[in-house]
Amino acid sequence: MRQLVRRLGFGAGLGISLAIVWSQLFVASAAPMPKVGVAYQTSGGAGIANANYAVVADMVVPAGKYHVTARGTVNNQTGAPVDWVACNAYGGSSAIDSGTTSAQLQYAGFAIDGTADLPAGGTIRVECLSSVGAGTLPLVGISLVAESVAGISTLP
Repeated sequence: MRQLVRRLGFGAGLGISLAIVWSQLFVASAAPMPKVGVAYQTSGGAGIANANYAVVADMVVPAGKYHVTARGTVNNQTGAPVDWVACNAYGGSSAIDSGTTSAQLQYAGFAIDGTADLPAGGTIRVECLSSVGAGTLPLVGISLVAESVAGISTLP
C-alpha cells in the first residue's frame, strides 16, 4: 500500500511539474522577447538668423534604425518679437521631423519626434532658422536623443 501511495504521489507531482513547465513555455513563446537598444544623447546651442540654416546639435551614430527626439528652447533676449523659429531634424540626407515656435517674449519651446533608418550609419542633426534678419539672436538650445530600435513599421 505504501508503495502505491508513493507512486501516486510521485506521478501527481511529476504531472503538476510538467503542467507548470508547459504553461511557462507557452507564455514565453506567445510574447516576443523585448529588444534592448542603446540611446545616444547630445546637446547643442547656437545663435540663429534667417540667412542660412544653422546646425544646432548633431551626432554621428552607427548603422541602425533610430527613434529620434529633440527638445528645443528658444531664448529671445532681443527685446523684439521673433515671429518664428523653424527647426528640421535629418538622419543622413533624409528628413525626420520639424518643429516650429514663435518667441514673442523671452522663451519658447518646441519638440521634434520621428524615426531614421541609417543602414551605413551617419549623422543625425537639427538645424534651425528664424525670422530675425541678422545677428546671433535668438539663441536655440537642443537636447537630441537617438534610441536604437529593432525595426520601424509605418502604419496606414
